[in-house]
Amino acid sequence: MDDKEQTVEIPWDAIIIGAGLGGLSAAAHLAKAGKRVLVLEQGSGPGGYAHGTQRGDYYFDFSLHSMDGISPGGWAHAALRDLGVLDEVQFTRLDPYYVTRFPEHEVTAHADPVAYEAELIRQFPDEADSIRSLFDEMFAIYRETHRMRADGDMDLPGGPDAMPKRYPHLIHAITESWGQLVARHIRDPKLQAIIGTLWTYCGLPPARLSAPALALVWGSAHHYGAYYPRGGSMALNHALERVIALGGGELRYGQRVEKVLVRDGLVCGVRTAGGEELPAQVVISNASAPSTLLKMVGGEHLPAGYLTRVDTTPDSLSTFNIFIGLDRDFAAEGWPPHELFISEDYDLDGQYEAIQRGDWERVPLVIAHYTHANPDAAPKGGAVMTIMALAPWAYADTWGTKGDLASYSTSSEYQRIKQEVADVLLRRAEQHVPGLRAAARVIEIATPLTNAQYTLNRSGAVFGYEQSVEGMYLCRLTEATPIANLFLAGAWTVPGGGQSAALLSGMDAAKHTLGYLAGDPHVPQAEQASLERALGAPQGAVAVGQQAPEFRITAVGSGREVSLASSLGRPLVLVFASQGTTAAVGEINAAVRAALPLPGQATVASIFDFGNVPALFHGMITFMLKRAYKESAQGVPAGFDPADYVMILPDWSGQACKAYGIGGVEKQAAVVVIDRGGVVQGVFQGDDLAGQTMRLLQWM
Repeated sequence: MDDKEQTVEIPWDAIIIGAGLGGLSAAAHLAKAGKRVLVLEQGSGPGGYAHGTQRGDYYFDFSLHSMDGISPGGWAHAALRDLGVLDEVQFTRLDPYYVTRFPEHEVTAHADPVAYEAELIRQFPDEADSIRSLFDEMFAIYRETHRMRADGDMDLPGGPDAMPKRYPHLIHAITESWGQLVARHIRDPKLQAIIGTLWTYCGLPPARLSAPALALVWGSAHHYGAYYPRGGSMALNHALERVIALGGGELRYGQRVEKVLVRDGLVCGVRTAGGEELPAQVVISNASAPSTLLKMVGGEHLPAGYLTRVDTTPDSLSTFNIFIGLDRDFAAEGWPPHELFISEDYDLDGQYEAIQRGDWERVPLVIAHYTHANPDAAPKGGAVMTIMALAPWAYADTWGTKGDLASYSTSSEYQRIKQEVADVLLRRAEQHVPGLRAAARVIEIATPLTNAQYTLNRSGAVFGYEQSVEGMYLCRLTEATPIANLFLAGAWTVPGGGQSAALLSGMDAAKHTLGYLAGDPHVPQAEQASLERALGAPQGAVAVGQQAPEFRITAVGSGREVSLASSLGRPLVLVFASQGTTAAVGEINAAVRAALPLPGQATVASIFDFGNVPALFHGMITFMLKRAYKESAQGVPAGFDPADYVMILPDWSGQACKAYGIGGVEKQAAVVVIDRGGVVQGVFQGDDLAGQTMRLLQWM
């Protein structure tokens, strides 16, 4: 039989798991490029969280309040422009973008950022210069992030040395929380809270929220528009469906994927819950990252450190929503905003704590009024409003179910708790919308459990993983995975949560797929999960797969205390060396920082064993190490903290080296690689330490 006869045609270039916006975007871009795509969705219709439903005469959007950046230069525009969706769907720009109401202040966030700036200055005249400097920096962060994406598409040469020069505001902010960024400009705590209103659209309070996460939403929305589609999110979903169909693609609803099939280190298709096996050259999953990688793919096909990252990175909050169909025309009565944000106080971090403990009297509320932008959502003389509050998965022992989610909706305890929470939020909302409950003709309530049921997201998470300083951008999962022809799309990956971000992630997953199908060498190729992680490991060294021993050493030069506990949540590379093997320290640092330039992506620390050195010489050695620190610190690019990059740890007692079973470093340096959960994933000593370290570290 010749080669031609042996060829088996694979009917699909790509199978996309999930028809959320990330999956629809990926499928549409691939279909537009002429690829054969199949979308499999477990639900009855498209959109995921961006789904809408009709209840009698009223149309409710499940989560979409607005989309940022529809005009040229915005996030969503880039993802929708080439698909022709912007010509098919009518988007209304929201002006004002929103109104925010605090105990002593009501501020209108005008669509025009200068008008919004002036509104804030009128109420806080002493902060005029500070407000303007903050607005300038937020837009600079957005612009530089957009530029970095464009540079990446062009494969513009550079690296860590070039980043601070090209993207100075972004690099400054990327290691900061939102609270830290704002505090550099604004002194008044009440103004800080007002400007931070949109934290509820990011899911974390100022003290923990990644500064660029909120700055990017702000920059995209204020400079390139916050919009709502006529016909709701389903108008956008159906437009993307049509692009897929016109390109020859197929969508199948009510088809839950149970397994991603892997053969010889590559995916070869999927198996549905009904037992049907469907082959494909590429699989893109718009399902949650934990579900995709831990369940559908399975740990046997992925590096252990990567699995730890996927499993232990914290999930974001969920939401509690009340959808209300009204027989009053609130637009005609003068209700002005599309969205009203309500805060009972100015302590946003305290509000987050209230959410976590279920203090429904204090949690911030968002009231969205859809009738301005989408008159068809309600019958003539009516209106549609939604009350939204962030909500924890674990409230009241998982909403009265004690974790038993089988038929949860029929549980009397669940129904009691759900109604109890809804009554509190309705009463609070009615203080701002008098007569709300009397005018209600339809009320639907959705809890975090509802979210989980319809999206299968772990914890009913609405933003994927938390959008923390440690969990965003270069520190977040990318579309690529350790399996070369498996890609991810949606909120769990870069650039994060939100509808526009999901569209972007789908577009990026499609680019990865096209590169793989074309044999692009820039697409990461798979490393076998059975990586020989202990190759060349010293005898008696700590075992791969066991919990790493704790250590605690003060770094020379910076005075920072470094320990296993302080490094949890990011990969840790420990380089054990001596004066004669310091060259390996520089090689490993250079290799790690070329690929992972931010400190939140990985910690690299060098441990020097001085356990046998008399205390008499400690002072002299410390002097030499401090000099080495200063020399190394000079090589750290401007804008970065040398203490994050140069960690010289003198092990005066020798206890750390003993605990890790490392010896002989006077002849050969050694490396121990520890994952985000504190588990040892690799031990190396000998040749090519940098290469072995990076082969393991790249997916952790």
